[in-house]
Amino acid sequence: MTADPDSETLDTAAAMNRSHHHKIKTTDVRNNFGAIVDQVAIAKEPVLLTRRGRYLAAIIPMEEFRILERVIQKAEDEMDLEFARRYKEEPKDWIPYERIRKELGLDEDDRPVHAKRRKAAAAAAKGHSKARGQAVVKPRLGAKSGRRRKA
Repeated sequence: MTADPDSETLDTAAAMNRSHHHKIKTTDVRNNFGAIVDQVAIAKEPVLLTRRGRYLAAIIPMEEFRILERVIQKAEDEMDLEFARRYKEEPKDWIPYERIRKELGLDEDDRPVHAKRRKAAAAAAKGHSKARGQAVVKPRLGAKSGRRRKA
């Protein structure tokens, strides 16, 4: 193989398309795993694993694995760049987060303000308030609301 990663990729793709790959059943792999790994490392050719005549996996030489890693990383980088280009070209008609929170009536805990006030008022009515008039509210997980719907 050459030192150029692109030509290595082409060489690897050509090697992967060869029809004379070693095909081994998974039962044989269990019995001869060490010998099969040695064969792949020395011969520098992939071994295809089959079960009931169907391809399941491949054992490949480390050099080919590194080439595949580079090819995958390059493809992912190109996809990221394309996404960034598209994102940059999109119209910027966003609504600021703070404006959405204000319109929905959310405070810093992302709970509706009216619900917190209602709980605080109920707790204060029971006499469970702090020094500044804030209620101590401990939510119970899984508990249903005690309110009933009006008929």
